[in-house]
Amino acid sequence: PRRATLCFPLRPFACCPGILTVWMPGTCQTIQDCTHLCLVVGVLAFAAVLIHMVALPVVEAFRGHVDAVQLARVAVALLFFCASSPYLWRVLAQYDERLLVKKQQAREEKENLMRSYSALLVDMDGLLQKSAESASGLAERSFESKRRDFQRFLERVKSKYATVFSGSSGGVNFNTDLLRQFRRFCANWLQVFEECSIDPIHCPKRVVTVAELNRCTSIAELADLCLERLRCTEVRFISIQRDQDAQFL
Repeated sequence: PRRATLCFPLRPFACCPGILTVWMPGTCQTIQDCTHLCLVVGVLAFAAVLIHMVALPVVEAFRGHVDAVQLARVAVALLFFCASSPYLWRVLAQYDERLLVKKQQAREEKENLMRSYSALLVDMDGLLQKSAESASGLAERSFESKRRDFQRFLERVKSKYATVFSGSSGGVNFNTDLLRQFRRFCANWLQVFEECSIDPIHCPKRVVTVAELNRCTSIAELADLCLERLRCTEVRFISIQRDQDAQFL
């Protein structure tokens, strides 16, 4: 399950008879790394010392010598063994070969899942970017279409209504009212057109100011001013910003 090295996995008890290894846990028969080797050696040494400490008072008891101090040492050693053996068993159980195989499989599955998630996120990011570019391009083309439509409207107004009622006083009054309403209409349209900007609040696309509109004294002059400014205005604020971001990146 782990990457094989020069010494590990190590099977030091492979030459022992089966009657000996049958009583030995599987986690002690196959050594996975240096830490595992130190644990197994420590457990075996602890078991050997414990057997020696228990066997010595028993032999002395058969000889008729009972040492209370020795019995106390054996009791302390047994108590320590009973307290530490569950922890040692749990530590050694982590080196179970089947458990290591399952952990490795789980790790590989987790890595595959993370790679799948990463690929899915990349695809979703690409799709969202394409969708955003499509929507922004559609909005930009819509603004450009409205600009061309308004230009055509101004050209027709200039050709048809430039000299409306220019004769009598009544015509002059009507022409003044018409100029005022046409100025309001152009101002409202240009105010909406200011939104075709990356930052329409702090940096709107202002083609003609209200003061410039107020200085116009006829419909023809007003239409000429708006036409001249709109012809010089190209609606490509999203495309230009995207190109600038791409160059910056």
